[in-house]
Amino acid sequence: MSAFARRGRSAQLAHALEQRLHVARGDRVATFAWNSQRHLELYYGVSGSGAVLHTINPRLFAAQIAYVVNHARDRFVFVDPDLVPVLEPLAAQLSSVEGYVVLCDAAAMPATSLPNAVAYESLIAGMPDDIEWPELDERSVRLRAKIVWHDNVQHQGRKVWRYGMRFVGIPADDWDAI
Repeated sequence: MSAFARRGRSAQLAHALEQRLHVARGDRVATFAWNSQRHLELYYGVSGSGAVLHTINPRLFAAQIAYVVNHARDRFVFVDPDLVPVLEPLAAQLSSVEGYVVLCDAAAMPATSLPNAVAYESLIAGMPDDIEWPELDERSVRLRAKIVWHDNVQHQGRKVWRYGMRFVGIPADDWDAI
């Protein structure tokens, strides 16, 4: 799939989150899935809607999954079809979750006891494939500033380290070997 097509499907997801699931800016949307094309679309689509993407490690124990989902207050969980049986016994414990989106088309939708479950392809069907991507807010800018600061600290640390190497008399040619 081309990057342009992936962008369009991500935009469809962003519209579906807003219009069909009524996900608002800042709401948490969880993924309980393996790496796949649809999972990649979630990274861009959820962010494009202004919501927060919360990835849940499928290798966690059931009690850990329940704790993580409830603590984050995820409103929806996007789940791979092969992981649906893992979530079914936990559904009653996931108090903040309003519904589940199974990452498949309607034909591959498994029979499930998950409440308000819908197939991913049905959810995004008919949604526009273009979107105005959100601007960075103050929090995003602060986070970006922290990342830049961290990079600068690492750069300065390397300079200090090199100065120390020079100070103790180790030739510059040997710095990379240490």
